[in-house]
Amino acid sequence: MVELLIVLIQFLIEVVGQAVISMPFDWSWRSHENLEEDPFAIGMFFLVVGGLSGWALAHLVPALVHRDELRVASLFASPILAGTIAKKIAISKLQTQNSSIVPKHHFWYAFVFTLGLAAVRFVYAK
Repeated sequence: MVELLIVLIQFLIEVVGQAVISMPFDWSWRSHENLEEDPFAIGMFFLVVGGLSGWALAHLVPALVHRDELRVASLFASPILAGTIAKKIAISKLQTQNSSIVPKHHFWYAFVFTLGLAAVRFVYAK
């Protein structure tokens, strides 16, 4: 029972950690209103930067999750969590500060960044 709890905590740390890493990149993009014009190009940029971040992290920080089924679950859960967090933050900023923010764009920016990060860590982290 204790081992299962430890594995679950490690999984949550891995998923939340990967989601949190995308936040500074997404926040920095919010201040550039004119860059919202080509969300696909921005998304591709975030995917590449996320992959590079994942590669760096795979070499600097060992994977916490070693069970294959949890590594696959992390690959799917991390981008969804990151996207959801970014969208919620964008909605709150839209309501309070900046009416030009498009929350769905921020969902996808965080999603693809974290997908790139999680996919590279899935392949390279041991």
